[in-house]
Amino acid sequence: MNNPPGFIVSGDRLIVAVIIFLAVLTGWPLFIPEPAGDKRVMIVGTAGELFSLPFSELAGKGRFTREFIGDAGLLVFEFDPDKGVRVTATACPDKICLRTSYIKGLKQTIVCLPGRIYATIKDSRTESGEPDAILR
Repeated sequence: MNNPPGFIVSGDRLIVAVIIFLAVLTGWPLFIPEPAGDKRVMIVGTAGELFSLPFSELAGKGRFTREFIGDAGLLVFEFDPDKGVRVTATACPDKICLRTSYIKGLKQTIVCLPGRIYATIKDSRTESGEPDAILR
């Protein structure tokens, strides 16, 4: 029997099932929550680590700001226990870091290239000094 155009046949159902299975298989890591380990925010400059604070202590302090002097001048970071960390003021000419939203997840980063300062969120359990990737 010939099916009218637009109807799904048994072979099409198999193809759709395989596509859905592959989509779920490749997308499942997106739904795994981040470990609730020892996340900490770090501000790093050319001289090394300028500031470091565990997120557990950030919750007890409430929202506050901290100023740092980079190669391009003053850089002000805002620390919010609910939202994370962001740049609120900078003296650099580009001000690209001001357009970056709050960071709160692991390995997220805000970079001020002219000031040579960056903020990142790290997990202290995985700070073994090993590279993330090696390119050849």
